[in-house]
Amino acid sequence: MGIDFDLGQKRTLQQYGRNQRKSKMGAVHGVILSRNQGVAAAVPNSIYILIQLMEYPASRKNAFVERHRIDPTGIGALDGHTFAVKDLLAIEGKVTGSGNPTWAATHSPASEHAQAVNLLLKAGATCLGRTITDELGFSLLGENEHHGTPLNPRAPGRVPGGSSSGSASAVARGEVDLALGTDTGGSIRVPASNCGIWGYRPTHGRISTSGLHPFAPSFDTIGLLARSAELLDIGGRILLDESEAFDSSGTSLRILVDSLDEADPEVRSRASAVVNGLKEQAGHDIQPITLAELGVQIPLREFHQHYCVVQWSEIWSSLGAWIEEHDPHFGAGVAASMDLARTLDPQRIEPAMQKHAEISESLARLPHDLVMLAPTTPTLAPPLGMNPRRDGANADFYPRTLGQTAIAGLAGLPEISMPIPGEDPIPLGMSIIGARGRDTRLLDTARRIDQSLSDLFDDDLG
Repeated sequence: MGIDFDLGQKRTLQQYGRNQRKSKMGAVHGVILSRNQGVAAAVPNSIYILIQLMEYPASRKNAFVERHRIDPTGIGALDGHTFAVKDLLAIEGKVTGSGNPTWAATHSPASEHAQAVNLLLKAGATCLGRTITDELGFSLLGENEHHGTPLNPRAPGRVPGGSSSGSASAVARGEVDLALGTDTGGSIRVPASNCGIWGYRPTHGRISTSGLHPFAPSFDTIGLLARSAELLDIGGRILLDESEAFDSSGTSLRILVDSLDEADPEVRSRASAVVNGLKEQAGHDIQPITLAELGVQIPLREFHQHYCVVQWSEIWSSLGAWIEEHDPHFGAGVAASMDLARTLDPQRIEPAMQKHAEISESLARLPHDLVMLAPTTPTLAPPLGMNPRRDGANADFYPRTLGQTAIAGLAGLPEISMPIPGEDPIPLGMSIIGARGRDTRLLDTARRIDQSLSDLFDDDLG
């Protein structure tokens, strides 16, 4: 199971990083993919985005369910910045649609903002509207039969990821600086990885979920997507109500071998390039670590089984009565997932809950100064139209992806997906996972890693 950072072909971060970091210097060039996924041309970024918007249908141009402006209620660290809100979170006077017309038709306008919305407004940010979500938040793809699939601007032939698809698309396209999302099984981290932006899932229970209808309460969180590590840190600390930045200089970085072993070769290679760069070029001491060394005796490939059983049981407890009363129309993928929740064998729940508790208790003992590095997802974003289902074609997508995201999910740990720099046309995220409750350390660690990568690329660009 050992780790080979070189993988037979040492590729440095400079080789991966010119394209990503040149964006800070106004010189990004993008590769345009045709609908047949052929390479058309390398062009300046502004033209690249314009051609994307011209080529793809209207249903993929819009990240928003509704555009509306809410002015700041205070002055603070986010003065002059804009944000969007996933359409699972309450906005006063608006019906939270949750990505499904029947849900919208059977619910009343919210009487007040979600607490997370209030905090960003109070800090000086301006809200520009509500963004598309997968139906009821139950998908990692970002495709919505009713509202369309938001554009993944970094990889137009690939899904944006869900369920915070519109929030990720709006940030990646530069329409807003920040966006609120929710993350139960990866719904911030996966779209952040797919779209090449920053995404933060907090420690479970650390940020208020007021204004969010329960989905799977043992795992539900409200978090943030951002266009930079700096904004993620500022916005994250506002949501955490932590005014002071944390000094993470004593943090111990470790690469989680289990996650690399479960990843596709391309993912493993690109993640290893990040580790090599941070180790050999930026001077970080990064050693391998395994889940077994952390006291977890359950293999990573089994995590998704226990996560899904607990999640499905809670989803049906939260939504089953409404579904049976109103018989909503779901898209095919969400309908199949809901059927799995509806038909779950009750005898599977107690054993899964015991495994959940075992994993959670082991990882609760994670040292406070330890931060684990791992690929955010084990695969690249699926192509549009691939339609991986939990119960049918391409069925390995969900077990493998949820196995990775369930590390933080089952243990309630904070996780940040960071965009891996590179010239590759398909984005990929590298995650850092911290100890429970050590969110400010993790946010500062993300900034420090980002600065290390920036310094490397600036030196390389001369």
